[in-house]
Formats: sequence, structure tokens, C-alpha cells
Amino acid sequence: MHNSLSYVWLINKNIMQSIPKIIAHRGFFNSQPPCSENSIEAFTQAQKLGIFGSEFDIRLTQDKELIVFHDAFHQNLNISKSKVEDIQKIPLPKGEKIPLLEEFLAQGKTQPDFKLIIELKPPTSLHSKKLMVKKVLEKIQEIQCEEQVIFISFSLHICQEFKQHSQNHLVQYLNGDKNPKQLHDLNIDGMNYHYSTLLQNPTWITEAKELGLQTNSWTINDNKIFEQLAAQGIDFITTDTPHLFNS
Repeated sequence: MHNSLSYVWLINKNIMQSIPKIIAHRGFFNSQPPCSENSIEAFTQAQKLGIFGSEFDIRLTQDKELIVFHDAFHQNLNISKSKVEDIQKIPLPKGEKIPLLEEFLAQGKTQPDFKLIIELKPPTSLHSKKLMVKKVLEKIQEIQCEEQVIFISFSLHICQEFKQHSQNHLVQYLNGDKNPKQLHDLNIDGMNYHYSTLLQNPTWITEAKELGLQTNSWTINDNKIFEQLAAQGIDFITTDTPHLFNS
């Protein structure tokens, strides 16, 4: 735990219902020396922290490959309209190559207790969304890391597509426009909302937990917000600074 942060919640057990598990946001890119977000190096650095897991983003390329990358464009290249070989010719800010999903999964499997929180950035068409889900499921089956994976997306259709394939896949919804009862009725396993949504709806974490839903929030880099959500009993927090919140 970072000494400069005051974590009253570690002492006052009457205030806190639980200590949230920590998820690195796009890996631990704030390591020393720093590395690029969503790089293999950032992911590996997150594994060294002993935290719950790491979130990372994936996109579908024109030639139907799955790459680990956040933005819709990589410099002047539109990811969805570019081939993976062209995309990978342009390095990440710290010089790393943009990784394929299977590279992340293989690295994740080296530490079986480390969770892989995969955010699917939704393609435009319904056909591409279905194809993306199908290809992701094929990759995790190929690497044999199904038990490590949690799927997240802003696309309700993608979330439901995963649940249609198997009830065993854990899926959290990101968009923040559904209350816990609605998510439960849609057969989604958890809400993973921006902290502002949860602070504006202070009963949602309790309601979600009563319904058996997982509760997660992004992107928590502020100690006060962490304490507020922890006091409500949130299960996980996703942060750019996992080393500061890791007890």
C-alpha cells in the first residue's frame, strides 16, 4: 500500500463492507520505467503486482484479426478498415508492437489466478459484432483460459451474445444506462459503470449485490472516490494506478 495515501477503510471495519479487488486499466502502464497502454509489457507488469487482474481492449481488423488496442484509429489508420500487418507496422508510443489477442491470452495463462478482463470495442454492424464474439470464444478455448476471463462491453448486444453462447461466461455491462434489476432481467452478470453513475445512484451497488450481480467501476484514480465506493461494498475497482490501491 502506498504510504502517502490515507486508507481509513483498512482500519475502520465498521465503515467498510469489503475491500474491493483491484483491476489494472489497460495494464500497469505507469510502471517504472513507463510502458504503453495495452502492451504486453504493461500486462506483464500488472501480473507482478499480485492484483485481481487486468482489463484490456480488443478490436476487430479488416482481415478479421483481433488486436489489443483501445482507439478506433492508430495514427491515420482506421482499425476496422486496415489489415493487421499494416497496423502492426506502426509501433505503440513506447516502441512496442500492437499485440494480438492470443498473445495476451498466452501471457495471461502463465499466471492462472490472474483474471483477464476483456473489453470488446463494438464494430458497427451486427454481423461483425457476432463474428467478434465468435472469434473471441474460439481464441480463449484454443488457449484454454476460459476460467480466467471476464467479458465487458458498452454494447448490450455483445454482452447478450456471450450469454447466448454459454451461461458460464461472466459478462459485465459498461454503458451505465441500465439499473441492476434491468441487468438481472437481461441475464447480465454484472454492472461495470463509470464512478459518476454509481455516485449519482448510491443504492445501485447494494441492489446489484442483492440480485447476485458483480459490481465494478472505472476509472478510479482518486482515493476519496475509492473510499466512497468501497464503503458501499463494491466488488472491484478498475484503475490506472493499481500500485497505489494494492494492499
